[in-house]
Amino acid sequence: MRIIDGFQPSWSPDGKRLVFVRWNARDAGHVWLIDASGGEAVRVSEVPAYYTSPVFTPDGREIVALRSSNALRMHSYMEYGAQRQL
Repeated sequence: MRIIDGFQPSWSPDGKRLVFVRWNARDAGHVWLIDASGGEAVRVSEVPAYYTSPVFTPDGREIVALRSSNALRMHSYMEYGAQRQL
């Protein structure tokens, strides 16, 4: 079994591919695609950003993901809600 270093994986409708996101504070993030049988992941997004919730369209031909700016991710959003004002 291969373990990918990404987040929020989602299977293609035919079960042959997996889409996921990778993110870090320095470089922002991208959407990635990998075959279920293994191999190297391929970046499918062009613009570095904070991507979440990647999914395939029902026909499996396209991928949809939510995208926001890296600044928004770094300065105002946490997985459990907005940051508190101190």
